[in-house]
Amino acid sequence: MKDSERLEKGQVYFRSIIEVVGRPKEHVEETIKGYVDKIDKEENLDIVKSEIAEVKEQEEEKTKEKFWHSFVELELWSKNLPSLIDFCFDYMPSSIEIIEPKELHLKEREFSGFLNDLQGNLHRMNMIVKELRTDNLNLRRNSHNLLWNFLAVLTFKEGKTIEQLSKITGFAPDNLQNFLDRLVKEEKLVKEGDKYLLKNGPKTE
Repeated sequence: MKDSERLEKGQVYFRSIIEVVGRPKEHVEETIKGYVDKIDKEENLDIVKSEIAEVKEQEEEKTKEKFWHSFVELELWSKNLPSLIDFCFDYMPSSIEIIEPKELHLKEREFSGFLNDLQGNLHRMNMIVKELRTDNLNLRRNSHNLLWNFLAVLTFKEGKTIEQLSKITGFAPDNLQNFLDRLVKEEKLVKEGDKYLLKNGPKTE
């Protein structure tokens, strides 16, 4: 189909960049390729060009953690404007540039439909965020309970310094400190000198 025919039918030609950050390197490579394969199978999207960037290692400034990063630059047609909006919500691109048409004209009914589709997608995204937030809270609560049980066992017979607890649990002292302070405040642990001891455990001499 010619570009002019596509435009007459209300299709939109746009450029987009989708980024993937994570680790290991193989996961990032598979994910970025998976996005392209999935988009290529979309009924309302037609890829014209796709270029995947080389996966590169980066370092987060604050934590110094290393991760891998890649992106794919796409040029594609969407069946209509709502299909373009669906693309944005489904793939969360880092940038969108509409190439054609130069101007978008929407009738009142089309604009209302566009707003309803947008509202529906926002509602769906809001539900996903709430579910993730709940899952995250449950995961954090379970992790705290697990760490507390671990610390209770470690500090039952004799006190342990934060350095000793850090070495055994694998948590950095800075990350462990706030948790230990909270346990002391809740009177689950007592601090004797530089050592932490289970509140109801035997006292150190």
